[in-house]
Amino acid sequence: MNAVLVMRNWFLGKRIVEEELSGERTDRYGKEIIASLSDELTKEYGKGFDKSSLYKFAKFYQKYPKIVDSVSPQSKLLSWTHYRVLLQVEDEDAREWYGNEAFDQAWSVRTLQRNISTQYYYRMLKTQNPIAIEQEMKRYMLQNMFV
Repeated sequence: MNAVLVMRNWFLGKRIVEEELSGERTDRYGKEIIASLSDELTKEYGKGFDKSSLYKFAKFYQKYPKIVDSVSPQSKLLSWTHYRVLLQVEDEDAREWYGNEAFDQAWSVRTLQRNISTQYYYRMLKTQNPIAIEQEMKRYMLQNMFV
């Protein structure tokens, strides 16, 4: 079910970016389109299509333009909530690293958010002792596993 939600949001983002905004958007024009589309989708399908969500869908498509091409049984597809958190990371290399680690290490959304806020990626790049930083993160995960 989660993969379906991720794919739905990606396709909506694609439609918003490619069809609705056509790459020629001014802020006013874009805001009007998003507001109108939000109203239409909410009337048709119910909640979950507010303007904020539609902007996230568009950003998701822009940051992960090839995610649909990579969907397979072996793909590293995270939950929509994971992707929402990853969209906060502007640095493309850091975002990719956090996404891969979240998948490979089975990070919860909470752990992902914590690792982004504590600059885990950058600390790992700069440290002479990556094991100490990794152990600190794993201690956090264990402490919060049952919270």
